[in-house]
Amino acid sequence: MRKTIQQDQNNGKALEIRLEQDGQTQFYVILAGVTFNLRSGCASGRCEYGGEEEYMFVENETYQAHTFPTYTEAKRAYDIFKAQFID
Repeated sequence: MRKTIQQDQNNGKALEIRLEQDGQTQFYVILAGVTFNLRSGCASGRCEYGGEEEYMFVENETYQAHTFPTYTEAKRAYDIFKAQFID
């Protein structure tokens, strides 16, 4: 069973980073996020039926899980990802 040690989010970018531990042997750094694109016929100021243009779709979905044997390595990677994507 995984235990979350540390977690940070950037709601403006819809990104989350987690540092998790699985038992005593493995540590995971997980970067996850999703970007939605809402295409609407109302975007130009008028509401007209636009077929498929009326639906929201996932533009970019990110899920990266990196495995590390020690906490020190995982924490270093977590800090790098946090500085690069969250802060």
